[in-house]
Amino acid sequence: MHISYEARRSSLFAVTSLLVTVVRHNVTGHGFNWSSIEAFLGAWFVHAIALVLLSVLTGALVARWRRFFVGTFGEAPDYDDVQVHVCVTVLIAAIAIFFLAHWVPTDSLGIE
Repeated sequence: MHISYEARRSSLFAVTSLLVTVVRHNVTGHGFNWSSIEAFLGAWFVHAIALVLLSVLTGALVARWRRFFVGTFGEAPDYDDVQVHVCVTVLIAAIAIFFLAHWVPTDSLGIE
């Protein structure tokens, strides 16, 4: 079974924005429960829009200063690849934030 690049990129985007929504809601002290399904979908939509804006901003920066990025000397950036790189970076950051928020002993950090 072959899944197209567009479907994989779209699903990566949806999973990343969903994970960011869950991690942010959990880290702010609300746990894994929302007041309603509308509140959850609204938060997911806001995080998806933020991820789109971050991808657009990153693509613009890569297009403007592409000589500073490895592998983009003189050629126009592929915006699909930029979106995938942004999604993977945000996904790794969200997972790291979740683990650091829950499994790092606060005694060793001096946090009361």
